[in-house]
Amino acid sequence: MGQSFIYSFYFIGWLLLSIFFIIKKDLNFINKHTLLFGSILGLLIPIVNGFVTNNWIWKSFSNNQFQIFFIDAFWLVLASTTLWIYFKLNKKNKNS
Repeated sequence: MGQSFIYSFYFIGWLLLSIFFIIKKDLNFINKHTLLFGSILGLLIPIVNGFVTNNWIWKSFSNNQFQIFFIDAFWLVLASTTLWIYFKLNKKNKNS
């Protein structure tokens, strides 16, 4: 059930989102919402990793597991950057 659930959730979810965005045909809307969804998912990756493996980012660093630490830190930085861009775009659109 594990992999089949992930594959069906991932592919069906992205298929539905792709169809929705194709029908919507508004690039500004698509950009803002994909940035928001991506940043939320990116912030959840280290959190889910911590809950599932009990290997939180501070534990992986203190245990010299630098590869795991780097992946979690990368997702936090990437998600924070996209969230910052999302809010910057929203502020810019409200001022226009």
